Amino acid sequence: MIDLTIPQFALGRIGITIGVTQIATPPEIQNILRRHCECDWGDLGEEDKELNNIALIEGTRLVSAYHISGEKIYIITEADRSHTLIQLAEEY
Repeated sequence: MIDLTIPQFALGRIGITIGVTQIATPPEIQNILRRHCECDWGDLGEEDKELNNIALIEGTRLVSAYHISGEKIYIITEADRSHTLIQLAEEY
């Protein structure tokens, strides 16, 4: 069983787009980052959530989606876990 109280993968270098900083507070950003690295994939469909679970094993790209202030935000961690980007859906 996966222990969701500890991060399940490295985030690497974290980037945040200007669009996200304009609508989300630092605590909101911290919260969705925590959820992402604890494998709470947020507002994705079941198929995409399962693809992320497979990506954890295979070491491929991870994508989560969350809503803040009515805006959809994606968090994308690259396959090599070297960096994670937080961006608005419209910036994807």
